[in-house]
Amino acid sequence: MAKTANWRIFIICIGVAIFAWLINALGKNYTSIINYPIKIVYRLPAKSRKRAKNTPDKIKIQVEGLGWDLLKFKFRKTSPIKIVVWVYHRRPYITKYEIMKIFRKSKNTFKVKKILIDDAIRVYA
Repeated sequence: MAKTANWRIFIICIGVAIFAWLINALGKNYTSIINYPIKIVYRLPAKSRKRAKNTPDKIKIQVEGLGWDLLKFKFRKTSPIKIVVWVYHRRPYITKYEIMKIFRKSKNTFKVKKILIDDAIRVYA
């Protein structure tokens, strides 16, 4: 009987220690690379330009944030960042700089450090 009680106390102590470690570890800042969903929305007249067919639905970004925020991103469904293409957008692509501005305006709990795409996203054929 005494041995069983000792094992129970030991298991409870290990559980409390793991819980305390987890709270401490997730409270620190981490840098990670994540695939963030994007949605390209066209605000163009029907005949103005042809849309690109192979636009990505996710883009790789390097972020920095608390472990809690990165864990929430991993397990929750995140609404995509909308990239709006207007009539006056003269280039057939959207640059990293423009995408970074859109991410900075969004209400994310982590900081976007870098956009990890080649050069730009093609939006017109």
